[in-house]
Parts: sequence; structure tokens; C-alpha cells
Amino acid sequence: MPNIFVATNTGSGPLNVAVGTSSGALVAESSTTTIRAGLIITNLASGTVYLAFDGNTALLNAGVALTANGGVFSMDDFTFSKGAVNAIGNATGMSVAVQEFYR
Repeated sequence: MPNIFVATNTGSGPLNVAVGTSSGALVAESSTTTIRAGLIITNLASGTVYLAFDGNTALLNAGVALTANGGVFSMDDFTFSKGAVNAIGNATGMSVAVQEFYR
């Protein structure tokens, strides 16, 4: 008989986070009480948003680029990080949707 794995991950409440023209915190580092199991970030703005991981400063035209109006980053086995995520936008008044999952 095959083993059946039952997922025990839970999701955070979905967030809408403002992104400005200087690097700022988007998602906090995973802690011992909220151990990150997954992360989805969607660009809701009409400009490009750039991401940096593990607490590094986000830079324009560098790192992971989320294109305007729906660009998505979905953390997987190859891009997994428990570190803080920072973001910067190429315009003011930008926002992204964030959904984090925990173990």
C-alpha cells in the first residue's frame, strides 16, 4: 500500500503591500513560530517591481523582476528562501499582493 502524505501547511492572510522607489521590506524573515513553506508575490502595479532575497537591498533593474500588471514570483524548491524579501519599484504608489504559507 502506498504512503499518503497529508499536507499540514497553512496560509497567512493575503496582504496588499505598498512598494516605493527605495528598497523596503516586503516579507519578513521566517521565524521559529512561522516557518515559511511557500510564497507567492504578484505585481498589481503598472510598473516593474524588483525583488531581493535574504535581506539584501533590492535594486532597480536587478534581481527578480515582476512585470507590470500581474507579474508573479512563486517560490519553489529551486528558489526557496526563509530570509526576508525586499522590494523596489520603478514608480511611486505601487503595490503587490503577497500570500505566504507556513509549516
